[in-house]
Amino acid sequence: MKLSAIPSTMKLPRIIPGAVAAALFLLSASARLGAADVPASVAVRAEAGGGHDEGPPFGDQAVPAGRTVREVVGVGGTVTVDGSVERDAVSVFGRTLINGEGRVQGSAVAVLGRLESKGVVGRDAVAVFGDVEINGPVGGDLVAVLGNVRLGPNAIVQGDLVRVGGSLRREPGAVVRGSEKGVTLPAFLGAEGGFVEWVKRCVFLARPLAFDSRVAWAWSVALAFLAVYLLIALAFRRAVAACADTLVERPGLTALGSLLTIFLTPVAFVVLSVTIVGLLVVPFLAVALGVAALFGKAAVLVWLGRAVSGRRLANRPVLAVLVGGGLVLVLYCVPVVGFLVFKLLGWLGLGMVATTLVLSARSRRTSGETPPPVGDGTVPFPPAAPIVPAAAVPASNEAGAGSAPAPTVPPFVPPLPAPCPKASLGIRLGALAIDVLLVGMVLAMLGGRFGGGWILLGLAAYGAVLWKLRGATVGSIILGLKVVRADGRELDWATVVVRALGCFLSLAPAGLGFLWVAFDAEKQAWHDKIAGTWVVRAPRSQALI
Repeated sequence: MKLSAIPSTMKLPRIIPGAVAAALFLLSASARLGAADVPASVAVRAEAGGGHDEGPPFGDQAVPAGRTVREVVGVGGTVTVDGSVERDAVSVFGRTLINGEGRVQGSAVAVLGRLESKGVVGRDAVAVFGDVEINGPVGGDLVAVLGNVRLGPNAIVQGDLVRVGGSLRREPGAVVRGSEKGVTLPAFLGAEGGFVEWVKRCVFLARPLAFDSRVAWAWSVALAFLAVYLLIALAFRRAVAACADTLVERPGLTALGSLLTIFLTPVAFVVLSVTIVGLLVVPFLAVALGVAALFGKAAVLVWLGRAVSGRRLANRPVLAVLVGGGLVLVLYCVPVVGFLVFKLLGWLGLGMVATTLVLSARSRRTSGETPPPVGDGTVPFPPAAPIVPAAAVPASNEAGAGSAPAPTVPPFVPPLPAPCPKASLGIRLGALAIDVLLVGMVLAMLGGRFGGGWILLGLAAYGAVLWKLRGATVGSIILGLKVVRADGRELDWATVVVRALGCFLSLAPAGLGFLWVAFDAEKQAWHDKIAGTWVVRAPRSQALI
């Protein structure tokens, strides 16, 4: 059936009573919370004269067959009607269920939950952020906002069927005497696991994320932003580290900068909007704030990663972003706390950037320092401490008392070999191709039923072990490549494991992390930057096996 969009002039007179009823029932329920000794699942009982006596609204609520109550409301449970309800039956964060013998003379409402009716609904059937299934008479309108609608063979809707988002399934025999109107929303806003589920599972619980498969797309968005923060940390390591240092060294000033940024930004937009010239500036200011927010969030994650690791990641901002980002993602899943963390980190990030910019501008007036030059693309093999020749050490002073102690002559260190060039993208991809073929052949011989995930895990384990034992995989040995640490120390298990796990991050955005070698001045992939390693071309005199 073709559904037309709802015109702006269309009146929905019966939607309002349902929404108002829901609000009134919630207010009335809050005033009846004194009966703490009543269990969570209770039966609503009718008194003589048509009155009612009910327990607290939280949990399951039931109207037994043969009973009549004035109204029934449930929060966080199922409202089951087998008897008669004189007014409305409302559920919030739960389900409204009207069985075959049940009768609701007013409206049946479900907010953030499901509405099912096989009995009689005298007025409207309304579901907001939930599905509707009707297989009985409805005296008024059937309204579903961001939810799916199913009409069974015994469904009879006397009024209109209004649907905003979601799908309609109508079985033979279902009757809608009024008009059918619907609004089709984009797929990501639909009821099938999209925006609606995120609102139900996350927004209404004041959190950005949830451990729920129905909002898996939200995790994809969060991980995409985490990748952006990692890229920022990769490209602007010194600047991001400077912002994190600002928070550590001047927490009070940073907090003040956050407050001023929060309160002055709206004022700046209002002032600029008064004039024509200011209006031209507003878009650029909005873009600048967006960039500053992303940059500040990366800096906050660096600071948090450092704090969690006890400053062990002080010189590894990329790895600090991973640690801090992982912690933040977990906190995002906690109701209320997740929303507070989201807001506080955003505000704090803007304050860190603003404060660092102000302090940097002040320091430039008194300092003319320039950044150190970029390296020449070579590293010592293996990196080692500088050599102090014996001739440069002053002779011992044999004078009497009062003379300085004689310096110790360091042991002889052989001269360093010529610096080794850093490996280019092409030869590294060649080594990777050899390793992929080798691991794939081994897994095929073991059974041949291993998917891509097993190949990736096998490659990670294979690489970590060989990097630790030999500093090179089989493909790297064939092509004369070796993995070395940027700080000159020997590869340890922590470094090779971090590098192996970092390869997954490099692979995630269509392999961009591996291709980064072609654009990076240090010829490092993302996993190299995370682990603090280089891949160099080993001298022919150096045995790799």
